[in-house]
Amino acid sequence: MYGNEKTNAIIQEFSAKVKAQGLTEVEDILGFLRKEGCSKPNSMIVLLDCLGCGLGEAKRLTHFSQTWSDHFKPHQ
Repeated sequence: MYGNEKTNAIIQEFSAKVKAQGLTEVEDILGFLRKEGCSKPNSMIVLLDCLGCGLGEAKRLTHFSQTWSDHFKPHQ
């Protein structure tokens, strides 16, 4: 369980879509999720579910991905 019931349903729906598409590569998954309207934080949780990685790894993969590079703000 990742949050409230609505959030959990959203995560489960996106995870099911990724699995149905047979996506296994991080950029493929994130690109698909973003096109489907999945938020950046929810994308991290979907990676947890689909790849079996830890939260820190999911955050790093999402934050530094090409897919979300337009949201990257390096520390000044």
